[in-house]
Amino acid sequence: MPIMKKEKCGYHQKVVRFFLYLGLGGIILLLVGCGLRTVKIGFIGGLSGYYADLGIAGRNGLRLALEEANKNKEMAGVVFQLIAEDDRQDPEEARRTYKRLVASHVVAIVGPMTSSMAMAIVPEANGGTIPLISPTVSTPDLSGKDDMFLRVVAPSTQEAQALASLAVEEGYHRALVVFDASNEAFSGTIVRNFIRTYEEGCKEKNESARVESLRYVPREEKSHQSIVEAARQHRPEVILLITTSIDTALLAQHLRRAGLAVPLLGTGWGMSQALIENGGAAVEGMRFCVPFNPLATNPEWLTFKERYLETYGVSPDFAASQGYLAGRILVEALKRGSARHIKENILQIKEFQGPQGKISFDPYGDPVTELHILEVRNGQFVTSKR
Repeated sequence: MPIMKKEKCGYHQKVVRFFLYLGLGGIILLLVGCGLRTVKIGFIGGLSGYYADLGIAGRNGLRLALEEANKNKEMAGVVFQLIAEDDRQDPEEARRTYKRLVASHVVAIVGPMTSSMAMAIVPEANGGTIPLISPTVSTPDLSGKDDMFLRVVAPSTQEAQALASLAVEEGYHRALVVFDASNEAFSGTIVRNFIRTYEEGCKEKNESARVESLRYVPREEKSHQSIVEAARQHRPEVILLITTSIDTALLAQHLRRAGLAVPLLGTGWGMSQALIENGGAAVEGMRFCVPFNPLATNPEWLTFKERYLETYGVSPDFAASQGYLAGRILVEALKRGSARHIKENILQIKEFQGPQGKISFDPYGDPVTELHILEVRNGQFVTSKR
């Protein structure tokens, strides 16, 4: 009898433990189900080499936007995770980074940061379901298309026309345009639209116009000297540099050392803190027509500027502001509905308040923005007095 009682007792203990474990398992599953869900956001940009300043600033702005959303718990039960990839400004590497991010199960990719990389990646994206949201790609070759590419910067035709109009208004009759051949999807568009608008503007004023364009190859030692020699030969009254911030600074220094005190114009691609740090006095007075005003006083910009400076130790530039804007719009799209409909959710945003003002989109994902004329004065980007 004692033995029978012991066996019976052992059986009952096993049954109790089974249901106890079953209950604990259910509780654990319940707790897991109530935990935070990770939503992965990809980033593609140049994070090394000549193009690193643009890519790093864009990534940092995006990171700040996602950290802000996490801190404020803007999506209940969701935490955003950033996965950044370096495209090295190489088309093949850009396509590889895109595929790696897709394999990582990101819901969207912010980037790329240059037009040439976008031209390499967009065909890949159009065959999938992951949208690309670029902070700075402005080639019009991607405008007016119902595809997986969206952006928060207007097509570069607007920038080129504004620069040309500025040159015409200033009364310059001879212009030299220097463009980086490695990002021709962007620079080539600026060249064509600048020349057309410049010649038409001079013709309307019954003034003569002569404009020359020169291809510039980065990292080739003779390229700088060839630009200087061409400037001496053509004797331009204004020079437009469509190059990275580092190359713009170097070219400006070479021109100044050669005694060529020609007014300089630049694009948003070359307008970063690296330009001022590397160009010094050589870039003083250089002007830009961009959808960015570092002296803006609206609350959204001042708050973002303070947080960026506190986090990274430098003031945000154009790329940083655009990266942040892309991140904030992406978060808003995810708050509006499923991650499977990010593109549709963005296109339904009639007006969005960004750090630099309000932005709206056309049916193809191109924004409408306002341009500002800026110049380098005393080592800072300020609004041009004209």
